[in-house]
Amino acid sequence: MRKQASLVILALLLLISITAVVSAGSVELEIITYANHDVTVNILDPVREDPLLMTLEDNTGQDATATFNFETAVTKIDIWVGVKKSGRLVVSKKFTGYTSNGQISLTVLKESTTTTNQTANSTNQTENNATANQTAIVTTAATTDNPSINQTSNNETSGDATGSDFPVMKVVIYTLAILAILLIIAGVILFLVFRDKSKVQKDVKVKKYSELKEEIKERNKTAEEKKIDELESKIKGLQEEVEGIKNKKSKIKEVEERIKKDMAELEKLKK
Repeated sequence: MRKQASLVILALLLLISITAVVSAGSVELEIITYANHDVTVNILDPVREDPLLMTLEDNTGQDATATFNFETAVTKIDIWVGVKKSGRLVVSKKFTGYTSNGQISLTVLKESTTTTNQTANSTNQTENNATANQTAIVTTAATTDNPSINQTSNNETSGDATGSDFPVMKVVIYTLAILAILLIIAGVILFLVFRDKSKVQKDVKVKKYSELKEEIKERNKTAEEKKIDELESKIKGLQEEVEGIKNKKSKIKEVEERIKKDMAELEKLKK
């Protein structure tokens, strides 16, 4: 029962440590935008009052794509993307409600800031007007959001420092947690082992060398020797019985002689 209980405890501790490690979500984020532009990505927690988790930066290069790999402990994230050229904000977009696991691909352009592919018919004037209106709305929204964007840009240095340190700190914390769990497991195992050893030592009887020698000698005797010893012990017992009987007879004789003497003295007194 004790061994089974210790195994159950070990299994639970291992399960807790594995769950803690698996809970960290790994994300591969792809931003598709203009070539040779600077991309700033803010990973946000929609629940916290201070939502900024980390800030990531990269240049799109010739292929107009920036790729980021990061880890976060939250399950749902919002993503703010800002595209700059020579320090000037070209376009920005905030995406909400993404799961912090797997691959995420986002397209950030002036004409289109969603992940859905959009097509336009050049002959359809109404559709072209809607696209123009949408572009105007996006431009206006970008202009309106400039104060908050500038504030974000001003805080990029501090945000980047905390963001880049966040995965490292998380790995350190998980490593320390696993080490602590392993130490607890080792302590429990050592405690159980030493406790069992102490019980075994208490149960062992200490024997003298002479007694041990006699036991070894007794085990090494042949069948004939053992039989001789049995007969000798029987003879010794009979001799003791005979001596006892003799002693009884001698005592009886002594008593009879005393009776005789007493009778003789009694006869003398009567005369």
